[in-house]
Amino acid sequence: MKPRRIAHVTVCVLLAVMAGACDSLTREKDSASENGEPAVTEISPDQIADRIDAGFGPVYTLISGIDEDTKVPTDLRQQMTEYVDISMGELRSNPDATRGFRRASYRLEDRLREVREAQNGELVLLMADLIKTLNPDNKRMESYTKWAHDVKNRPEVKITGWYQDLSAAEETIYAFLDVTLPGKSDVHSVRARIGDTFHDVEVIDIIGDRSGILLKYAKTGDLYQVYGRSWEIKQKLLADSLPDAS
Repeated sequence: MKPRRIAHVTVCVLLAVMAGACDSLTREKDSASENGEPAVTEISPDQIADRIDAGFGPVYTLISGIDEDTKVPTDLRQQMTEYVDISMGELRSNPDATRGFRRASYRLEDRLREVREAQNGELVLLMADLIKTLNPDNKRMESYTKWAHDVKNRPEVKITGWYQDLSAAEETIYAFLDVTLPGKSDVHSVRARIGDTFHDVEVIDIIGDRSGILLKYAKTGDLYQVYGRSWEIKQKLLADSLPDAS
């Protein structure tokens, strides 16, 4: 749990720094205008991309420890959206602005692939929206957005127990599962073995000695793992026994 708290604090600090950078850009522009100087100095596409990319620190911090359960801070979307809007407004008068915005979007898209692999739909949605703002012609974001909505609607699966059918000719192990559908409070009790399908989720394999199960979500084709409570407890005890890195 400690790394999660550190990451959250880091994101908050970076958000504050980013807000200060936006204020600084605005003050520089106002000061230049008052002195009769050009409001915006012409800079290259790469310099434009550098300036915009520098403000994505809070997003990159989340990506550094991303998994499907990583939560996106509630104010991050608003902060990032305002940051991109302000930056584009400051730089739009440059002759190479469009090319610079496009290059900034490519950099963000490179990191978006990491988030997609981690199956974090919430952050994929945010990053896809930022990329579309920077580069409206990027049609790839349509598939990313559809995937993100689908994965956010994936049923939540929890392992509650195991059962082995000793009378079967071949080893047959069942997992007892609690399944909750998105937006619903009802919990469905399911008994499933390898090859069984429930609510668009298929059991692909048993992990280890009944540590967990490998699942496949039909709507996206993604594989993901769910572990039992006993395995999670063992992992926590192991983590607590290790020396504190701090």
